[in-house]
Formats: sequence, C-alpha cells, structure tokens
Amino acid sequence: MKCPLCGKEMETCFLESNSFLYLTRKLHPFMGPVSAPDCDKIAKLNTRADGTGIPVYICQTCRQVTFRY
Repeated sequence: MKCPLCGKEMETCFLESNSFLYLTRKLHPFMGPVSAPDCDKIAKLNTRADGTGIPVYICQTCRQVTFRY
C-alpha cells in the first residue's frame, strides 16, 4: 500500500493491546473506552477471535498509520 501523504510504500505491522481496541469520539483517559457511553463509541476494532491486535500499515517517513475497521 502506498502512503497517502508521501507516496512511499507502507509497511504492514500490527496495532496490539491487552484488551479491545476502540475508535471513540472523545478520549477517556481514566476509565478507558470500555466504560465510555455508547454514543462516544464509533467501532470496536477487534474481537476475541481476532486476538490482541489488528493489522495496520505504517509509513516510517511520515509517521502515518492506516487501518481498516
């Protein structure tokens, strides 16, 4: 995959966590996204079947990270 910013080839790697990964509308620094209200949650990025992470593409030059949800 090409970087949308610089056009260089991106590397494939994994974004990992000890728990589930969420996309949220607001940051929930103390209790985390699991306790966030449903209206703040956009998507849960991984399930138990997926394991501890999701595949992502990174550009070391731009420090851009791209993934699908």
